[in-house]
Amino acid sequence: MSSLPYLSEFIREQLRERGWSGIDFGVMIGCNNPSAVSKIINGKQPPSLHQLPRIAAMFDIPVDDVLKMRLAEELAELPKTDIGDADYFKLIDTYKVVPIAELIKRGWVSVRDKKNPKEILTVFEPLVPEFKKMNGLAHKTGEDTQYTDVQKAWIFQVSQLAKRIQVPPYRKPLALQAIEQLRRVMVSRTDVCQIFDILRVAGVRLVFVECPRSKIDGVCTWIDKESPVIGMTLRFDRDDNFWFVLRHELEHVLQGYEERAKLDDDIFATSSVSDSEKEANLEAQEFCAPERLTKQFIEESKGRFVEEEAIAFAECHNLLPSALAGQIRHKLSRYNILNKLLSPIRDKLIEVAPVVDGWGRIPV
Repeated sequence: MSSLPYLSEFIREQLRERGWSGIDFGVMIGCNNPSAVSKIINGKQPPSLHQLPRIAAMFDIPVDDVLKMRLAEELAELPKTDIGDADYFKLIDTYKVVPIAELIKRGWVSVRDKKNPKEILTVFEPLVPEFKKMNGLAHKTGEDTQYTDVQKAWIFQVSQLAKRIQVPPYRKPLALQAIEQLRRVMVSRTDVCQIFDILRVAGVRLVFVECPRSKIDGVCTWIDKESPVIGMTLRFDRDDNFWFVLRHELEHVLQGYEERAKLDDDIFATSSVSDSEKEANLEAQEFCAPERLTKQFIEESKGRFVEEEAIAFAECHNLLPSALAGQIRHKLSRYNILNKLLSPIRDKLIEVAPVVDGWGRIPV
């Protein structure tokens, strides 16, 4: 292609050699607009696709040569940038792997000029290996569901923020002890700041990252084989939901290291889940309000659910009343009962959490 002239130069030279005028050229390519003909001859306007074969026939050359000359001319007319043509293919590959738009929109990665290809390539190309590793399967339903761009961006932000928290290496026996300690905190409704200390001793990082307009509840991911991370969105500001999701993700931690994150999206939406999800749901339910006790209260209530009776039952069986209420509401799909037992918890958590992104707070 480099040995061929630009198409407009070639046309002008051929017209001179053959003694043809611009009018002659216009007639042969089927264009009766003198202004358009002049622009084509002078390289100010490209010929149309159906005119290219006519130009090739006019000058007895392959149409491929016409296309190559036109392409060379077009590339020369492109505005000069700080990256070469080969780098644009790297840029395209980066866009295919990294959810650039979501990361920028949600403020999880910052750039000065999102229209600058050099800056986009410089900032995001180093993230390609991490996102290629992340392009695994979501664990919501047990089906082969790819992560969405929002989910990938959110998991990335959780992982990045978790790296700021210093904890000892993870130890499963300490995590099992932590679950017992967390349950005592839940039932006694004591200071929630204890949650982070309990998890820190076990080597588990807990991060809260808001994700508006998504149904993400939580994730269990790993920085490395000794560094599990639990991320939560706190999209429902209820203590029963918080304790269920936290215990659910802790069960994923106990299930052991996996290179791919286990993302829980709309955690209560479906019963068609993988074995690991069923196990996590079961352990979370037993942690909050064991099924036998939930069934017992439902049977004894005979369809009449009174807050005072639920509180008395919960206290008798060492349960958090709101956790019991949450399991009853979910089991019966009746979300208009026992509302007064549900308590907000988000503000208390984000006030004492070591790393928070969202709800008006930006991690430093």
